Amino acid sequence: MGVIPALCGLVLVSSQGFAQCGPVCDDGDPCTRDVLVAGKCQHQPLVGFDSRCVFGPVTFPPAECAATLPLTISQRFSEAADRIAPISAARTRRAARAMTVRAMARLGKATKMTAKALTSAAVDQPCADAVTAAISEVRDRIIALRANLACGNGIVGPGEECDDGNATNGDCCDTNCTLPRCGNHVRDPGEECDDGNRTNGDGCENNCTRTPPPPSGGGGGGGGGGGGGGGGGCCRVCTTGQACGDSCISASYTCHQPPGCACNG
Repeated sequence: MGVIPALCGLVLVSSQGFAQCGPVCDDGDPCTRDVLVAGKCQHQPLVGFDSRCVFGPVTFPPAECAATLPLTISQRFSEAADRIAPISAARTRRAARAMTVRAMARLGKATKMTAKALTSAAVDQPCADAVTAAISEVRDRIIALRANLACGNGIVGPGEECDDGNATNGDCCDTNCTLPRCGNHVRDPGEECDDGNRTNGDGCENNCTRTPPPPSGGGGGGGGGGGGGGGGGCCRVCTTGQACGDSCISASYTCHQPPGCACNG
């Protein structure tokens, strides 16, 4: 793998600045998807993981009632923005989704407050309509942001080291959205195995080479002759979890390895 991880660590969207991955197209704008089409860079609108992509295009309070809208409604709107602001620093997709849920809850409160303000004549119909439209626009943008919380869509999101949008391992970004390296749970070129842990002796060593088979037990008790030590048997039997290549992994993981010497017991 050599220097690929170091050079590819700067990936933002789909081009990593490494010869095998194509030229860099990133324009530094979190609200665009940067792609190379027919040798030219294109920057397509995108609801990226930045509050500017969600709240930036929306004027609030609307011009129709900038001076009359109750402060509490504006506060709920601002609180929704505050819930989205740290999303780019979220460590996992689950944490990012939780932020969007909290933001949606604040927008829901703002909507209810607007309806009450209209009923009590605190705001007029044009104002209420403008506020509702602004909140609806932000809701749609949050929904689009949540849809982008997925590995393999060419957008680097929370919990991802990279995302080149393809199904190829060993290029600059593996299919689990990690940079190619030993220990990322993907068998890359030059690796005999990769079980994603630092444990030796479990079928795959922490340097991504296969665990040497145990010495054949010459002279030992002959009573258990049908066991798993003989020719053709697995060198590692998974009685819990699942077999993956040469090792056992949690049943909740997705295996990216070809069949190896591990099997389900």
